[in-house]
Amino acid sequence: MKTDSIMKIMKSKAWAIAVFGLLACSCGDNAVNNAIDNSVYFTSVSNINTQRVTVGDAGTNLPVQVRMAKLAEAETRVTVGVNENTLKAFNETNATGYAMLPAEFYELSSNTAVIEAGSSIASAITLNIKPLSSDLGKTGLTYAVPVAIQSVTGSNASILDGSDYFIYLVVPTPIANVPVLSKGNSMKMTIKDGPITVTDYTVEFLVKIDNLGSGKNNQILFNANNAGNDADLIFSRFAASGAAGFWDKFSIKPGGADTEIQADYSFQNNKWYHIAAVVSNKAGTCSIYVNGILDKKASISGKSITINSADGAGVRGVRFGGESDTDSYFRSNIQTSEIRFWSVPRTETQIAENMYGVNPATPGLIAYWKCNEGTGSLINDVTGHGHDANLYGTPTWLTDQSVEVGQ
Repeated sequence: MKTDSIMKIMKSKAWAIAVFGLLACSCGDNAVNNAIDNSVYFTSVSNINTQRVTVGDAGTNLPVQVRMAKLAEAETRVTVGVNENTLKAFNETNATGYAMLPAEFYELSSNTAVIEAGSSIASAITLNIKPLSSDLGKTGLTYAVPVAIQSVTGSNASILDGSDYFIYLVVPTPIANVPVLSKGNSMKMTIKDGPITVTDYTVEFLVKIDNLGSGKNNQILFNANNAGNDADLIFSRFAASGAAGFWDKFSIKPGGADTEIQADYSFQNNKWYHIAAVVSNKAGTCSIYVNGILDKKASISGKSITINSADGAGVRGVRFGGESDTDSYFRSNIQTSEIRFWSVPRTETQIAENMYGVNPATPGLIAYWKCNEGTGSLINDVTGHGHDANLYGTPTWLTDQSVEVGQ
């Protein structure tokens, strides 16, 4: 498959739609058929080249169906295969980060589809995706099996650009080891060789809380500033006010102590959520996403933010869960995973597609605390940038937990 074919998707899709329309309306019109170059393509390609699939305990079988635009004049053999370069090109073009599903978890029933003379539908090929391991779930990544048409023999049919590949997306049940944070047992990050200054940024994390309720205000999540300077402040929390209508809300101060933006979403106890706050100074907006969906967008005054490590036990610095080692407002047990801090405004698609994991080498990723260690007090920054975190107090871990949002 040619890499540049992916760049022609929209043009090719329009051509494919035209072909389908002519076939539907004029199958018996030789004059029309002769005006169309014959080509082969995947029938599963319509407006998109991807499909999400669910893999149960027994695995799953998926059809890989090839057809021709016109009836084949002679027996035609179409070779298909799994092509990692197809996935690389798709990721580059679409700013996605899908990972190849390891080869031991999938199998094609055949690499050849045969179209008999006088037919337009090829013999069936099946992609078998085998039951997934729990280790795949712990990576948090979305996996992919990219199937591509590689060659055509036996006729003069061409391969239809843009409809010559299809990517099956496999999302394992997200499993993680998670720390349980509470008053006196929370998380403090170290900004190595800090401070860090950003103009645009994204903060995102998975979180599960057990004690939202009336009167329980100011339960702090990710918060960061520069040695106590509230002019440089990223401050997020549940229940800015514990009053009715506010105790179940998430809010963030994205650039200083005076401006706070509150999500509309009503959060519940004992459920996993993915929350992302995206600040774009160019657009002058702060956007809050809940479970990958835009919930609130507000205008803000653009400014740079500088954050640094805490200088002492009582200084906020960069933390998750409370603004001090013994924050009296922290009344809940909070489980968390996948805490990330970016120097870029992530898009809604990027957020939704990567709630459970992302490549640590993704451009713009400053710090990434997976919180998946399962034991001890050290939380590694898996980017390799050295912004490691520590659990203070007595660490508590839950292992092999499902962190699927809504559960």
